[in-house]
Amino acid sequence: MGTTASILLQAMAVRLKCQRDGTTDPSQEVKAATEALVRELSLLGEDDPIEVTIYGCLITYKHVPTDRILASFESDSFDVQ
Repeated sequence: MGTTASILLQAMAVRLKCQRDGTTDPSQEVKAATEALVRELSLLGEDDPIEVTIYGCLITYKHVPTDRILASFESDSFDVQ
């Protein structure tokens, strides 16, 4: 699934806010990955393409132009927003 850095940043910033204020309480691994992803996305160009791959429980976010993995983590549940 593909998206842009700005669209994904908006969605992940909402998730990070929910995690910080206690609305959601994912694992520490997911919290750390969310923070890292928001930080990385904020440094990219708005229209930079991001590839999101879900394979089983592994979620990977890749910056397409550089082929760099921005964040990757395992989750046993997905809360689509």
